[in-house]
Amino acid sequence: MNSLVRKWNAFWFPESTGLRLAICRITVVAAQLFFFLPRSTSLHQQLAIVDRAGGEFINPQVLTRLICAVLPPGVFPTHEAILVIYTLAIVSGITTLIGLATRFSAFLFAAANCVMVAHLYSYGEKHHPEAVFCIFLMLLAFCPSGRRLSVDAIWRRRKKPDASRDQSTTQFAVWPLRLTQIILAMAYLCAGLCKLRVSGLRWMNGYTLQHHVFGDAIRWGKPLGVWLAQQHELCIVLSIAAITLEVFFFLAIVTPRIMPLILVSGVLLHVGIDLTQGATFFQLILLYVVFIDFEKRRALRDTPINETTNTAPA
Repeated sequence: MNSLVRKWNAFWFPESTGLRLAICRITVVAAQLFFFLPRSTSLHQQLAIVDRAGGEFINPQVLTRLICAVLPPGVFPTHEAILVIYTLAIVSGITTLIGLATRFSAFLFAAANCVMVAHLYSYGEKHHPEAVFCIFLMLLAFCPSGRRLSVDAIWRRRKKPDASRDQSTTQFAVWPLRLTQIILAMAYLCAGLCKLRVSGLRWMNGYTLQHHVFGDAIRWGKPLGVWLAQQHELCIVLSIAAITLEVFFFLAIVTPRIMPLILVSGVLLHVGIDLTQGATFFQLILLYVVFIDFEKRRALRDTPINETTNTAPA
């Protein structure tokens, strides 16, 4: 039992300086703030859908129903409410990025993004790339995400100038990265198992992929997709590769040696889907950053050559 507890703690709560978490915070928040937010949940898109729907939801999401139940009638959704939420997302995103009141800022940033995504998905059409992304943003509010590379860290060092940032460690900076890894693996596994449950091995006969690719390629104007839909043998190979990746993506967590191969395969899968079917999953690609151990790489880089090779210098 003690051995299991030690392994559990070693997996979820290893000692960390917080550098790995800080790099993930900066990478993900910057991408959401400057790329995904202005595009997938842009202010123009939010306001336009309010005008078209006239405030009438088709399939209100849970968060949308909760907001409407709390606020007085006629407050949400309106142009004014959307503008306030979007402004909150921008301001809190900037403060999360620079690490100013990091955990509180991260909570506001995640909440604002969740509200905007729920609002867009309350009018019938729903997608899922943002789900894991929003979960990670919220996790930043419940861990020491501002421990390194932040304004908060600078202020702490000024109060305690003798404290070494490299020697000071915490056990609570890795668990959000581990949890995100597991959620990603579960998302891929569910996608793979759903395909197998509905169609069985027939999903890998090539014809199924040809059908889906051709329909999406025509709809979104993807010439490469039209070409791929005519390559039956290639579609068989790609179908098998996609199912294999989705079902066995979890190996990236438990087998670090093959983790780069799995992540590269995931990038190729999503880029290929975008080029042939017009479906973007770049949020998932960006979250692959949680698999990279920046602290270990930095330690290897800073270790003298004679120590890494266990040989005496010439």
